[in-house]
Amino acid sequence: MAKDFHSQIEDFFSALAPEEQERIISGKGLWEKKYLERGTQIFEEGEQSSELYLLLNGHIEVAKRIRNDQKKVLAILDPGSIFGEGSLLSEKPRAASTIAIDDSEVLVLKKTDFEKLLVEKPEAASALLLALFKVVNQRLQWANQELVAMYDLSKMMHDFKGNIDKLLMRVSSKLALATQAPKGAIALKNQVTGHLEVKVTWGDYSLSTQELLGVEDILGRDRRHLVNDGRMIAAIRDLYGDFWGAIIMDGVEEWLPGPRKMARTTAEQLGIVLADYHLKESEVGRSKLKQQNVQF
Repeated sequence: MAKDFHSQIEDFFSALAPEEQERIISGKGLWEKKYLERGTQIFEEGEQSSELYLLLNGHIEVAKRIRNDQKKVLAILDPGSIFGEGSLLSEKPRAASTIAIDDSEVLVLKKTDFEKLLVEKPEAASALLLALFKVVNQRLQWANQELVAMYDLSKMMHDFKGNIDKLLMRVSSKLALATQAPKGAIALKNQVTGHLEVKVTWGDYSLSTQELLGVEDILGRDRRHLVNDGRMIAAIRDLYGDFWGAIIMDGVEEWLPGPRKMARTTAEQLGIVLADYHLKESEVGRSKLKQQNVQF
């Protein structure tokens, strides 16, 4: 397991001795270890379940339903992530859905076992609660930072007047500042050739033709982003999942959830703006052609 994973586990179980941490990770005691095949639905939005999960291996997608049976991906969780704490600490149904997007391994704590822990080992239960509150507080801090940055990005895209190059320059500047990525690029799919073309870069970034050719294949049909060896690739997709391009960033030692979500959300918004722009351009083109035919 990666070093950052161990640091997250140690932080979460900081009140426990190292041997007790290893005991929990091995699935001994109240936490049950489960293996999830890729595509496994863990829990669904609106479901009345209350288990707490700790991700050991793999990746989990957290998504929320939106209009027209579409989904909004809220996060892609990495090993060391905690999820499901909202329903553990309340009687409310699940606020989002989770699915394993890789073969994954999790530790599961049932609410009945947590309540048992409160009675039998109140100190351990208090330490667990404190760790959960830290997780929630950290997510709120990330959310506040993201809201400010995303407001600026949304305004840029709302004020979009058809100058794609200018829009991408402004978005890349904001994204570089918000994610602290020292170098990156935004590449769009040429609608004629079907190949990616770099439109804007920062930090003296260069990508080979071979790297660009492989980006869409690496992401696959449904994946929204990928992190590997300090590089993050966020797919620019529209609401229907169609691929329009990618945001590619390098030079970050560890991509934390906040900057990662910022890049992914920016890519999603860009996909929607580009799809809408091309649709309007097509409608204008058809209208002009129709007028010419009528005049003829």
